[in-house]
Amino acid sequence: MGTSDLKVATGKLGRLNFFLIPNPQIPMNYRKIDTALAMAINQVENPYQRLFIIFIHTQPILESAAQNFLIDLGIRKKTEGETVFTATVSAHTISELSDQNWVKHLKLSQRLRFVNQG
Repeated sequence: MGTSDLKVATGKLGRLNFFLIPNPQIPMNYRKIDTALAMAINQVENPYQRLFIIFIHTQPILESAAQNFLIDLGIRKKTEGETVFTATVSAHTISELSDQNWVKHLKLSQRLRFVNQG
């Protein structure tokens, strides 16, 4: 691969600008992936290990093939008008999702913390 073939993703994380060199072993559409998820994917050693809790934002109307894809991920059947789903997936699955035309974007879920009610 020559340097002209290398595509570098850029983004912003808080106030920091960064350049991300995509992992060639995990090809994906980085335009559909948020910055935190892209950075986390590039640190993964086993692309088939289910490490990522993500939000999957989809088109409002899904064909049966898209619904079956979500069901295979362990997501219940889509109800009318539902466009955001949560799943625990691998980097490989994120790659597959990013190639689907019915997926708008993928976002890494942040761990929630309890608010101290002192």
